Amino acid sequence: MGAIALMAAESMPAPPLTVPRPSDTVASMIELADIEAARDRIRGAIYCSPCPASETLGELTGTRCHVKLENLQMTGSFKERGALSKLLTLDPAERARGVVAASAGNHGLAVAFHAQRLGMAATIVMPEWAPLIKVTSCRRYGATVVLAGQDFDEAYDEARRREAPCSTRRSRRPGSGWPSSSPAVVVAAVRAAGYEVAEAPRS
Repeated sequence: MGAIALMAAESMPAPPLTVPRPSDTVASMIELADIEAARDRIRGAIYCSPCPASETLGELTGTRCHVKLENLQMTGSFKERGALSKLLTLDPAERARGVVAASAGNHGLAVAFHAQRLGMAATIVMPEWAPLIKVTSCRRYGATVVLAGQDFDEAYDEARRREAPCSTRRSRRPGSGWPSSSPAVVVAAVRAAGYEVAEAPRS
């Protein structure tokens, strides 16, 4: 289902790119310059997925509707954009410490994949019920996987506990070497996919 990450309909003005966001406060922190910087930061390291027309969705909506196939990313979702963008902002000392992230699946997979590419250690804390395919994939990318808690909040608390000896700064996506007091770095990179939507050839 990750194929329909972003859509644009040609018969009406294209709306602003909408993505899940941690809070209105974070959204208000993001400016066009942040999105452009994130686009430049991850350029060449993230697959520019195609944006073909969908006859089915076109019929359902009465438009010529295109879908951006983010399921074709190496880890199967758009989460790679934000994870890589944040990893690339870490300084050498933070990279040397490695990162720890709380995730129920795709975010952790993206962190594991790109941390391996960048030569960084990664620990992914997942709820105990995390899908086996996500667990084994994270391990295949070299990450240490910790199963903790009955839900995401408990996994997140465990990730923060593991982070505590390395950092006391608050973070939505925690980590030693992941002092993300500004999740805007992650969100801006996801929004940068809007450029690819706008620039994609229409067939």
